Amino acid sequence: EYEALGGFRQTIGACRPSILVEFSASLADKLVPFCNELAYSVYSYDNLNDRFVPFQIGRGTQLHSTPPGNIFLIPTEKADGLPIGLD
Repeated sequence: EYEALGGFRQTIGACRPSILVEFSASLADKLVPFCNELAYSVYSYDNLNDRFVPFQIGRGTQLHSTPPGNIFLIPTEKADGLPIGLD
């Protein structure tokens, strides 16, 4: 999926969409610089509490034990309107 994101870099930068991505440990090293460069924040979704939760990428060995799942890339300027919880 990173290749698809990279191919749409200009469009993503110009249109600022929210993006749903399937996360895997192999994506993490590429995703952090991508999000930082384009000013995107990364969230997972807590179904039980109906809220977004900041997703922590790259906490040593924990990263490699993180199961694949969906994460949300949200432009930082749009995150204020989200129901966000901090754990």
